[in-house]
Amino acid sequence: MKGHFAQVRLATLVTLGGVLAVFVVVMQHYWQAVSLDIAVYWEAGERMRAGAADLYKEPTDPANDVGRFIYPPAFAVFFAPLTLLPRWLGYGVWGLMQLAAIGLTLRALLGLCRVPRGQRADFALLVLLAVFGAAWENIREGQVNFLVMACVSLGLWSVVEGRSWRGGLWLALAAHLKIIPGVLLAVLLLQRRFKAALAMALGLGLIWFSPLVWTWPALGAGAALERNADLTRQYLAEVAGPRVKKQQATDVGGPRAPNNALSAVAQRYFNDVQASNLTSQRGPLLYLAPGPEARWGGFALAALMYLLALLLAFVRQGEEGFTAACGLALTAATLGNLLCWPHHFAVLALLVAPLAALGLRDEKHLRRAVTTVAVMVLFCHVTLIPELEPLQIWGLPTAGAIFAWGVCFYTFWRGHGTKPTTPEAA
Repeated sequence: MKGHFAQVRLATLVTLGGVLAVFVVVMQHYWQAVSLDIAVYWEAGERMRAGAADLYKEPTDPANDVGRFIYPPAFAVFFAPLTLLPRWLGYGVWGLMQLAAIGLTLRALLGLCRVPRGQRADFALLVLLAVFGAAWENIREGQVNFLVMACVSLGLWSVVEGRSWRGGLWLALAAHLKIIPGVLLAVLLLQRRFKAALAMALGLGLIWFSPLVWTWPALGAGAALERNADLTRQYLAEVAGPRVKKQQATDVGGPRAPNNALSAVAQRYFNDVQASNLTSQRGPLLYLAPGPEARWGGFALAALMYLLALLLAFVRQGEEGFTAACGLALTAATLGNLLCWPHHFAVLALLVAPLAALGLRDEKHLRRAVTTVAVMVLFCHVTLIPELEPLQIWGLPTAGAIFAWGVCFYTFWRGHGTKPTTPEAA
């Protein structure tokens, strides 16, 4: 009987992977016909190759109806080589990179959580089920989140294997592709993984110069260095700074569903805002709250969750405690950001991985891991069905992510599976 169910689980894993592979092939045509995030990246890559003068200006590419580029400059550096290809071919390569990033994330998490060979299919199935909706949405929009997760997972895997310099550089790259993984630096410090923290800090400084790859040939050395500093100033002054200060992101989607950020859900409950992308209905869902409490309340909850993750990192020094603390910290920062669309829930892979590994090793924890994954599937991903849009408006996906966060925190705060066995910590 056990052998039969093992075959069913393996077949399910292969089927889910096959569905994503077919979806990648289909999406190549859709991306060319419909303006989505990949069109933003394409224009940013072209602007970076031309010297990056207009990187954060309003779009001019007829294919880009989404809006201006809002990522750190290094992501445009990374994407720019694809724009040397015909657009259809560059889109195809990007699609294959999405699929590869999902697979690489799963492989790195297997190594990070030291899953025995005989349990790897079950572990991969649990993690993939927990983030299948996020994977679908990343492929649908041509998004970058699983590339970031692959870098984070490879970085943490390297750290627990004692390859601290390599791990720190992977984490630095993740933070330059999308700034949120920078919150992991504090986890490294509290875990006393100082070599990895130093490598990450040096990597952040080194990758800051990455635009020179394109701006130096286009502008010359002196002007390229000036442009590098100007790009950082533009990013802070025009993108990150105003949103942090005002706790608003009205120019990139605002608080309407399916934005799952804590601040977005709070605003739908207590501010007069549009409820979703699919309706003209406006809030508040409960009552109109005076002042900025609705905006800053979500940020405060995320900050509390992040501080608890750091406390766990300080208290639990083992490799699974380390993995859990990183997943908790990254999830808290993602929910605390002003934008948390369904594709951002790729981060939940790092949250559920230590739970799945513990459950497969210790049967008494398996039910908890399976229940957590089931809640994530029902709350975070089934709610993507258009007919269930009211559940998105009321914040059910966010509730699912908070539930998974709470289960992970409780489990590892109790000290389950946190023996200090990593090379650097030993």
